[in-house]
Amino acid sequence: MTARSAKALRDLMRRPGRTALTVIAMGAGVFQIAVMLTAYALLRPELAGMHARTRPASATLDLDRADSGAVATALGVPGVARAELRPVIVARTRASGDDWVPAMIQVVPDFANQQLDLFTRESGEWPPGPGDVLLERTALRVARVRVGDTLAFRTGEGPDVRLRVAGTIHAPGMAPAWMEHMVTAFVGADSRLRTAASGETAQLRFVAAHPLDEGFIRETADSVRAALVRNGHPVGRMLVPPPGRHPHAAQMEAFLFLLLVFGLLSFALSAVLVTSVVRAMMAEQLREVGIMKAIGGTSSQIAGIALTQVGLLAACALAVALPAGMWAGRAYAGFSAGILNTDVSRSPFPLEVPLVVLALGVAVPLLVALGPVRRA
Repeated sequence: MTARSAKALRDLMRRPGRTALTVIAMGAGVFQIAVMLTAYALLRPELAGMHARTRPASATLDLDRADSGAVATALGVPGVARAELRPVIVARTRASGDDWVPAMIQVVPDFANQQLDLFTRESGEWPPGPGDVLLERTALRVARVRVGDTLAFRTGEGPDVRLRVAGTIHAPGMAPAWMEHMVTAFVGADSRLRTAASGETAQLRFVAAHPLDEGFIRETADSVRAALVRNGHPVGRMLVPPPGRHPHAAQMEAFLFLLLVFGLLSFALSAVLVTSVVRAMMAEQLREVGIMKAIGGTSSQIAGIALTQVGLLAACALAVALPAGMWAGRAYAGFSAGILNTDVSRSPFPLEVPLVVLALGVAVPLLVALGPVRRA
């Protein structure tokens, strides 16, 4: 160890309380930045890729009746890439002895040949029989059942229909059932639930040829509605969701933005504290600076001692805060992914995050320390 390095280390050890406080302050900023960048790096590509893989419907039109001819009509409209008739039954359901909870049941015409709003088998039987129902995997907790149990469904004024929970599916394009407090279920076209009293809504969904162009989607949806009306299919409500966005993407972006703001504020406060510590440290060493200059020390050599001290503080802060921040960021990303009904456990390690945090954690303290050092 050189004499200058020994002096830098000795000066830090002379004020252990101040040194520890500085390391904690710098570490807090590094921790917040690491959490935000890790969560963002894991969530951002997963949100975009996951939602696109489900082939989400560009628009949904409510029809007066479920008729396969409506699909042919929609496919004949220029700009429609895929179309599927997927009726929806709004009901209430309960297991034995439990309270009634809302339920939304989608009628899938062909489980083996889904055209849009894709979902995959999670467990149990596939496809369901006439007396079976498949629950979205997050709906088991809301319905308070397990695979193999029986659920009673009540629709309109008709009698209750009991269906066996044959299995679970994963629909990443849908919000978790516990968030909506609604049981999301899927049945086949031959389900016993489809009665005259079920009050099902015939929904025609289609994917536009340009699924990210909202103007194109709306023009195509208007053309599809006009074509359906001409062919004897009155259209009620028409829904065009924001293209290419998960239903809860806005909430996650707001959380990430708040995390970014807190991280930047914490990092800025740590930089202010570093400036104050270096200023106080240099004020204490004015006599030492004068002596070193008198015996031939150059300004760059003396500044190097002070900047070495700042570098040591930054290294200590990074050694503690960077691993903890990345771990917390992955945990936060996993929590957020659960809210969005997806998973980031298999996402690749974000190598760019530690590189960016290392660069910020070293460069920012050194830059803010240049002013006090230069004045001294």
